[in-house]
Amino acid sequence: MDTFQTVNGQGKMDRNPKVGVDARCLGDPRARRTGLADRTASFLREVMTQAKDFRFVCFSEKRSSEALDSLLTLPNVKYHPLDAYEAGSVDLLHIPDGLLLSPGFDSPFRLYREAMATVQVHDLIPLRFSRGGDRSDEQEAYRIRLEQHRTSNARLLTASRFARSELSDAVDIPLGRIEVISAGLCAEAIPVVTDSVAREVRARFGIRGQFFLHVGEAGPHRNIQRVLEAFRTVRETHEVQLIIVGDRDSWFVEAGTDLRELLARDVLFTGDINRQEVASLCRQASSVIDLSRYGGFPFHLLEAMANGCPIVASEAAATPELAEGAALMFDPDNVWGVSRGLLGLLDRPEVGRELRALSLERADWFSWREPAARTIEIWKAMLSGDQAHEPESERSTTVPAMENWGGVSCAPTISPTAPRSRQNPGSSSLGGSCAPTPVLG
Repeated sequence: MDTFQTVNGQGKMDRNPKVGVDARCLGDPRARRTGLADRTASFLREVMTQAKDFRFVCFSEKRSSEALDSLLTLPNVKYHPLDAYEAGSVDLLHIPDGLLLSPGFDSPFRLYREAMATVQVHDLIPLRFSRGGDRSDEQEAYRIRLEQHRTSNARLLTASRFARSELSDAVDIPLGRIEVISAGLCAEAIPVVTDSVAREVRARFGIRGQFFLHVGEAGPHRNIQRVLEAFRTVRETHEVQLIIVGDRDSWFVEAGTDLRELLARDVLFTGDINRQEVASLCRQASSVIDLSRYGGFPFHLLEAMANGCPIVASEAAATPELAEGAALMFDPDNVWGVSRGLLGLLDRPEVGRELRALSLERADWFSWREPAARTIEIWKAMLSGDQAHEPESERSTTVPAMENWGGVSCAPTISPTAPRSRQNPGSSSLGGSCAPTPVLG
């Protein structure tokens, strides 16, 4: 067993480090709705499984979530009420979401004042994008929480280089305190979808033929205006639908008045649906369209790729770190290029098949094994007194130079080793690059 010695709060030597986990986000309604709770539980389970010599204590106000209960089945994990936490009772504390601002969610930096800690930070969306005056209080609370991150001694963990840079720039945190541990994929995101389920989904939402799909929470950073403009251009010449996973009212707020007729006529909204239904839509869609201007890591696109969906996406924020040649990439305001890319998918079925294969290959690179192993390395370094920044994982996420295919910019696929695939898509007729779209006269 890989053990080492640490000094606990009483100054005694301990060969089995005790790590406290702020598990409150596992039961938070918004975290459950956005998938954060599931991703956090999957990540923590992998960490706890790998770190067999560690003891874990999950602190929460109550045991009220399936995600938390699933962790407590592991032999090295226990539950303690949040009020039972005392300074020095753990060697190190892990906070899965230091920026969670749900009502009643007290700042972890006030609850665990003296703890040596690691904190996961996902993005700065509330700081960078506002819906207006009604969000001013939330933005101020966000700034206060970020300042607590800055003045703490915590090591910050992010899923992308983009998020790391954003966090350092926004709060003036040294890059040496911020580690990129990459991202993983939840097994729950790839459910079994039978033919009967696929038919039921199409009938339920009134899907007639080919369709594009938009997934993820509504918000000003999602750039739905440009998505709708590109879809409107395609709709002029092709009988096709746009399916938006979510509630109609939330997206009306984000769309311009000139596009609301389109929303009412040619766009279908699913409301809240389960993972199996989302997966079914991903597997049947001509592509997912996502022109987001911002985001820490596009987990919704990773899950779509894992279900074999072609991706048409913005080359902004962290999306290029995910895509790496497995998607058609555009400037988020390039409506002309996006529309031509969508037309190419409709007019050339082989392009869609190629992108489906590339999506599966790319998604297969992501699991929680490497992020968990990297986190454990960071903990061991901290517990041994080494606070120096260490190199990121050797798995390449470098974004290569962009190529251009008839108005569509895309990155050639590069892999440090031979690509792996769940469905053995075979050799690429596109030579390992994004699919060129046809030049339309």
